[in-house]
Amino acid sequence: MPIAPMTAMRRGIAPRGLETILAAGLALLLPAPASAGTQLHFETVLGDVDVELFDTLRPVSVNNFLNYVNDGDYTDSVVHRSVPGFVIQGGGFFLDGVSLVPIPTDPPFQDISGPSNLRGTLAMAENELGATSQWFINLADNTGLDPDFTVFGEVTFGMDVVDAIAALPTFPFAAPFNQIPLRDYTAADFAAMVRVTEDHFVIVHAIPEPGANLQLLAAGPLLAFLARRRGRSKRPPVRSAPAGGSSGDGANRVLEL
Repeated sequence: MPIAPMTAMRRGIAPRGLETILAAGLALLLPAPASAGTQLHFETVLGDVDVELFDTLRPVSVNNFLNYVNDGDYTDSVVHRSVPGFVIQGGGFFLDGVSLVPIPTDPPFQDISGPSNLRGTLAMAENELGATSQWFINLADNTGLDPDFTVFGEVTFGMDVVDAIAALPTFPFAAPFNQIPLRDYTAADFAAMVRVTEDHFVIVHAIPEPGANLQLLAAGPLLAFLARRRGRSKRPPVRSAPAGGSSGDGANRVLEL
């Protein structure tokens, strides 16, 4: 007489119960999902952009960025550089009445590279000394930037707004405003030296999401100097943009407001 195969029912376990046990076992083998990073909400004159920061992967860069956010340094800041198909860049200057004023910066720092500079990622702009306040969003997969520019977040909503900023015309005022995007401003306006006003700039605020945790991350003594905001230089050096893309000399015209 053939022996009947042992089934879950003969072992006293209902099929659905067996599925539950198998699922629970599988869950124990799988890694736990990564916790979400700090959520930030950029309000721009062209719309809103949501960003998630890589708190765990890049705590040094995240803490640096949050220092500027918490101090309100990005309030009324402008996107001062745009290279279609490459990056938009901000965090260097804010609108103070009738002037574009450099954002006071902490000492420059350096962070390790990675993740990759893919479309929609947020990274720190820097010069040979390191990064300070300036950031950029990649408009394309710019993997050639990976050795030198640290990605510390990504856009989770509003990439269409980023693309709209990149679609604005740019104008070759004197550096560092030789690739500045302007709204409702034309080549004819530039040629006629029409004065640029507040209404022309791409103004951005970096505002924390309600309930977002903006406490400094515990990343060791390396970050101690980042918390010291007093005594910082009020006239920081002009910082270089990320490599790649055409900068051009442009016109030697100062951006007058």
